[in-house]
Amino acid sequence: MMKKVVLSLVFVLGSLFYVGAQEKTILDVSQAQVVNLVVDFSNASIHNMDENAFSTYEPSYAKEKNEVIAKLVEEFNDEEKVGFILGNFPKADYTVKVNVVSVSRKGDMLSNAEILDIDGNVIATISDIKGDGGTFGSNMNLMGDGCKSTGEALAKRMAKMIKVEKKKAKQ
Repeated sequence: MMKKVVLSLVFVLGSLFYVGAQEKTILDVSQAQVVNLVVDFSNASIHNMDENAFSTYEPSYAKEKNEVIAKLVEEFNDEEKVGFILGNFPKADYTVKVNVVSVSRKGDMLSNAEILDIDGNVIATISDIKGDGGTFGSNMNLMGDGCKSTGEALAKRMAKMIKVEKKKAKQ
């Protein structure tokens, strides 16, 4: 009998602690002032090459990579529907990690994104983010067009996720 009482007590207390440790949601992220951005090209196919081969093929890649990523950030932050500023904030409570899957010769980009908390736990994922490249220009210019379009698409998809979660929270 005593054993059952102790086990019941442990279960009840464990349940209370679990309720206190709620998982983060995209709504928590939307309340942040700033969110860190990481763009990962390490597993991408860039012009049918891996990142190292592409950086050899396109010598300006190492110098211009951050400028290209800045276009993504600028376009994302111009959307204003998400509620936070995305950028280089390594100490932020949340991170958006954009995993680039491919970049075509036109600069079209296909990416997936993970929204992470400060401990690296995945809060949400966004698959198949498509960014349109350009028509004329250097490889890096076309990639910049793709990043810019990806920033806009990412912001719109995140805003839609936030809107859906807000509706759920009201119910």
